[in-house]
Amino acid sequence: MNKTFRTLWNPALSTWVAAPENARGHARTASVGSVCAAAAVVVGLWAGPALAAGGAGGVSAGAQGNLHYYAGSGGSNGQGGAGALNDSGVGAYGGTGGSANESTSTAGTSANSGGVYGGTAGVGGAAGAYAGQSGADGESRFVANGYGGGGGAGVVGDQFPSNLGGAYGVFAGGSGGNGGDGDWAAGGGGAGGYGVTLASPLYAWSLGGSILGGAGGKGGDAHSQAGGGGSGGGGLFISIGGATAPFTNTGSIIGGAGGAGGSETAAYYNATGGGGGEGGFGVVFSGNRGTLSNNAGGAILGGAGGAGGVGGGGGGGTGAPGGGGDGGIGLWSQGAGASITNAGSITGGNGGVGGVNSNGGPSGANGAGGVGILGASLDITNSGTISGGLGGDGTTRAAAVQFTGGTNSLTLSGGSLTGAVVIDSAATATIRAGAAGQNPSNALIMNGAATVDTNGNDMGWSGVISGGAELTKTGTGALTLSGNNTYTGGTALKQGRLNVGSNTALGTGELAMDDGTTLGFAADGLTISNAVRLTGTNDPVIDTGAFNATVAGAITGAGFLTKQGTGALTLTGANNYTGATDVAAGTLRAGAANTFSSASAYTVAAGATLDLAGFSQTVQSVTNAGTVSLVGATPGTTLTVTGPWVGNGGTLRVGTALGTDGSATDRLVLRGATAIASGATGVLVTNLGGLGAQTTGNGIEIISTENGGSIQAGAFALAAPVAAGAYQYRLDTTGTAAYLSNTITVVAPTTPQTSTSPTTTTAQAASAPTPAAAAVVVPMYRAEVPLFAALPAQLRQADTAMLGNMHQRIGDTDVVAGGATPPAAGQRRAWGRVVSTDMDIRQDGTVNPSSEGRLNGFQAGTDLWADGRWRAGVYAGQLDGNVDVNGFARGISNLSVGYNDLRSQYLGVYGTYMTEGGFYADAVLQGSRHRYTVNPVSALPVDGKGSGFLASLEVGQAFALAPGWTIEPQLQVAHRQLSLDDTLISGALVQNDSENGWLLRAGVRVKGEIATGAGMLQPYARFNVYHAGSGTDVARFIGPAASTDISSRTGYTTTEVAVGATLQLNASTSVYGEVGQLFDSGGDQRLKSGVQGSVGLRVNW
Repeated sequence: MNKTFRTLWNPALSTWVAAPENARGHARTASVGSVCAAAAVVVGLWAGPALAAGGAGGVSAGAQGNLHYYAGSGGSNGQGGAGALNDSGVGAYGGTGGSANESTSTAGTSANSGGVYGGTAGVGGAAGAYAGQSGADGESRFVANGYGGGGGAGVVGDQFPSNLGGAYGVFAGGSGGNGGDGDWAAGGGGAGGYGVTLASPLYAWSLGGSILGGAGGKGGDAHSQAGGGGSGGGGLFISIGGATAPFTNTGSIIGGAGGAGGSETAAYYNATGGGGGEGGFGVVFSGNRGTLSNNAGGAILGGAGGAGGVGGGGGGGTGAPGGGGDGGIGLWSQGAGASITNAGSITGGNGGVGGVNSNGGPSGANGAGGVGILGASLDITNSGTISGGLGGDGTTRAAAVQFTGGTNSLTLSGGSLTGAVVIDSAATATIRAGAAGQNPSNALIMNGAATVDTNGNDMGWSGVISGGAELTKTGTGALTLSGNNTYTGGTALKQGRLNVGSNTALGTGELAMDDGTTLGFAADGLTISNAVRLTGTNDPVIDTGAFNATVAGAITGAGFLTKQGTGALTLTGANNYTGATDVAAGTLRAGAANTFSSASAYTVAAGATLDLAGFSQTVQSVTNAGTVSLVGATPGTTLTVTGPWVGNGGTLRVGTALGTDGSATDRLVLRGATAIASGATGVLVTNLGGLGAQTTGNGIEIISTENGGSIQAGAFALAAPVAAGAYQYRLDTTGTAAYLSNTITVVAPTTPQTSTSPTTTTAQAASAPTPAAAAVVVPMYRAEVPLFAALPAQLRQADTAMLGNMHQRIGDTDVVAGGATPPAAGQRRAWGRVVSTDMDIRQDGTVNPSSEGRLNGFQAGTDLWADGRWRAGVYAGQLDGNVDVNGFARGISNLSVGYNDLRSQYLGVYGTYMTEGGFYADAVLQGSRHRYTVNPVSALPVDGKGSGFLASLEVGQAFALAPGWTIEPQLQVAHRQLSLDDTLISGALVQNDSENGWLLRAGVRVKGEIATGAGMLQPYARFNVYHAGSGTDVARFIGPAASTDISSRTGYTTTEVAVGATLQLNASTSVYGEVGQLFDSGGDQRLKSGVQGSVGLRVNW
């Protein structure tokens, strides 16, 4: 006895019945029947919702005679397409196709021609009766109108085996029948049948095979109005009952493709193409909450929309082509929601292409792609792929996920989304990071509120976020928004960190920051225009990282604000938050006047900067261990502090046009009785175009007090020297102000009275008042002044040391001992010597500069021509060294102000005439190239350059003094010229006007000749007197409109004592050298030296 049953639809009884397995319907196979054997009898029937629409039939644009023609539409949900319809006033209409869905089945209807054009009534195609059976085609009528195609049938049941797979794992809905063709109007195509329909499954089940919805039938073609394509059948329709019945898919579920719309045949002027049918859904949940696990390898796909039919009526026609059908939804939850875990793929179907226009006009509208997942109250976890279908244009893509209502969640655990995430106005959704490194590039459309929960991970969202709802950030970890977002509902930062990567990352609404949250920046140069509200009372953070950023919106609320990151944060809004401001790192910069909140107490950490950038501000108080800078492009910025100023070793930077009293300057103003400056703050002054000038009163006021403000002792001191022009400024601080001044008032001592006039009594003398001592104002020159003032004398002395005299350069003339052959007449000489010269120079003048130092170098030359008594040649040389300088600077006499680093190169030519009688004359022209670096104490070094020229004529005559000894009077006169280029230093241009003048040397030399085993030795002793004419070097410190001349006297007399020798090793080689010392002998410039000397080698060639 056969005890195996299956469920079948009985058209006669209009109900589902239990049938023995060996009972077969049309086109059924035994294998499919065996799969359904476990289905129980359906006790109650239920009607499914309309899930996919058939394509619209064509409609005529005008009457044909007294008639209108209407093509039949495609069938929906397994229903047959409607037959074509004439004007209802005549009573002519086409039949409709039969239908088959989860609860009923009907046959196609007959048509009524109404006597129009002799039309003959026809019948729509019959629907499929059993699972997988296709609907029949509608009847074609070429005299009048075609008829609709029948709908396909699908598998229906309330229970299935727990594993829909194996050998029997293929389930396919029947295809819809095609619409019948017509003369004037055609029938619509029938809808495809569902792949599987389940009512209230009782337990967990899975699919390892495939389910396929039936394809929609094609719309019929016609002379005028073509039929619409039928919709594709859904893949799997599940109505969840009382049991949870979770579903696991590792197979494929595909919605049926929509049928193509019919096309015009021989085109009539108003011919219209039929619309393509909509693609069937992949999976639908209805009823109670469903649970789906789409595992790796599982695929759910909505059906493709049908293409629109050709229409338009040809050239000059007024008709239109049919539109493409929309793609089917991949997974659609219609009931109480669903929990969906996806490691496979869920994809919406692609939309159909619009039909071609035969009159040259625009093509039909393209069908939209199907949404990947659609529904309300969804919990989705994705590690696979979720994609919206492409529209018929091949470019526009439907949403990957669309939440239509309720409370939803989307957890990103890897995988990808293709298409937007859409939150409808009736829905809310939480997007959660299920793993680190998530960075979707999808659009997020927030018509309902969205929450992004980073869940302890760092994630990004680089797609565009739009809509009118609010975005909330929760969870520890960082969320980076980098799209050009347009959402208007604002942003609530509840936990963790929110990084912005574009100027519009936060849309256009307010950013509300809770305590403990951080706003960061992920790119340089960003400007955030959103208002910022600090919701709590503690410490939100703005962290620029290494980037520079701007917040242009107003910051409000009662919370504290902390600036972190090494970059600069610029504020430009009208900020009025009342919590404290902590500049913990980097720079907090003003981009507008009064943008710093006047109600906030500011703390600047070591290494951090509060920068007014030239915009005046008012703040409640300042505690400074870093830098507070007022400096802008021009002086005049004011920082007003209404409470305490506490210096913790920090710096106050002000910009000042350094000049005389009242010069333009930035200013710190302490206003109010509680505005008390204490601690220690270094003041760093930047000169903004000041020329430097002598102050005459208090000086330039850079710190002021108002309404009871005060300055404690030691609160402010200069952090670095301040100089402009020729002047050095100091900071004079009182209890109520601080000034920059460059003068010192010195009171001369009173001269005591030691006697009285004979006519004045002692009593009268005792009662006579002592004359008041006159106050003397002494200027404070900067350290560079003595250095530049001393420079010309140093370089002239270097030039003189390189020149020397003939014997210092080349040694004594050749003398042969022991009968050796003397040098041949006209023989040339090459020579070189190492030079070390010492200088100790003291000059009278404005700052009385004194110089002490040593230069070392070399000199080398050769005869280019020699002929008897005449020789001519060239030499080159170099001297380098440091010369320390003291002078009057910073109000102190003989202050050590630094040193000059001298580097001089020389090139000279000489001509020498000698006779056998001991007379010689030596003429030299010497040029010099000077490079130097002025190194002032506590100021930046500055480089300079110059050149020199020297012409010298020297004569001498040797007289016999005793055998082997001679005495040689000498006379030398030289003219020295020196030219130094202008040098730019901080706050001034230095111009040196160096004295050019004559130098005269008169001396006597006593020389002997002693034969030794090493050769002829010629020792000597020399005494010289040098005299330089009086003159004045002027160092001019100038600005655009003023200058200060610093004069230094140059005339001197000095004496020299030196000893030396020449040793002739052989007829061609000699060595020579000397040591000596200069002694001051008077003049406005005193010149002396320590021991100095040279050692040389001469070779005849």
